[in-house]
Amino acid sequence: MYKAVLIGLGNISWKFDSEAGVSLSHLSSFFNNNQVDLVAGCDPQKSERELFKSKHNIKTYLNYKTMIYEEKPDIVSICSPTKYHYEHLEFCIKNDIKMVWLEKPAVESCSQLNNLIRLNKTTKVVVNYQRRYTSTYQKFKEVLDNLEYGKPKIVEVRYSRDLLTNGSHMIDMIFYILSISKYELLWVENDIKTNSPSFVIRDKRGFLIIVSGSELPFHNIDFTITFNNKRVSILHNDIDSKIEDMVEHEMYPDFYRLIDSKSNFFDSIINKNCAFDSALKDLINSYELTIEPKSSLSTAYKTHELIDKILNFNL
Repeated sequence: MYKAVLIGLGNISWKFDSEAGVSLSHLSSFFNNNQVDLVAGCDPQKSERELFKSKHNIKTYLNYKTMIYEEKPDIVSICSPTKYHYEHLEFCIKNDIKMVWLEKPAVESCSQLNNLIRLNKTTKVVVNYQRRYTSTYQKFKEVLDNLEYGKPKIVEVRYSRDLLTNGSHMIDMIFYILSISKYELLWVENDIKTNSPSFVIRDKRGFLIIVSGSELPFHNIDFTITFNNKRVSILHNDIDSKIEDMVEHEMYPDFYRLIDSKSNFFDSIINKNCAFDSALKDLINSYELTIEPKSSLSTAYKTHELIDKILNFNL
């Protein structure tokens, strides 16, 4: 059994859980894993500690350092606000914590992340870009890696609710499913004040990635990739998927259009909603086998590097 603790007792730590039986937080994934015993949580706010204690008979602490010194955990979940991530992860690394499950965005800047990567020698860290662990995106990546539909012609992405928070998920998915190694940032929307800027990058393999950001009251990430004779989409914050095939236009001979495909590879996917559980399993597996997890500090660096470039474009 691995002893686990929570730093931060907010939504992603445990409050997002529902009666649906799907893990939507760190706590529920710990409960669902028979290798883990959640022994404590900490939060600087008394009201948060009391609410957590009223729902779960688990020990709470005011100070994370005291908790770690006394409980000597194997796994630390960092669910605190982003501005504290660097401090909390640095402490875990310096105190030889075996495993850290770090909420996204990992830190506030590339320089912070680079410092942590250099400092870390033994601690296994999973950054919770949980879409890397969803079956739909994994299947999409497999299709792209195998060039089943050829090379993408154009990639179109839409997102809302801030570049660093919701948008960082979207950027991480761009790198993950498209396996991008080299790219050029061509344009960033910086003529208006917005927390969700649009931008365009060109993959060195030749296709454009056009990202449209919007200041909207709802969370949204849509991915659409157009191939030579097909279009594939993951829509509505991963809830829906769509595949369209090119067919001859019934009204205009020698012209073509897209229609909904009768064959949708997404339909065969089961266990679509186990991303949190899979992320935790990956963390434990990476520690036990001494391998890199699917979502690591190194993979997160690419995401934060592009965010830094977007925020500083033409400055």
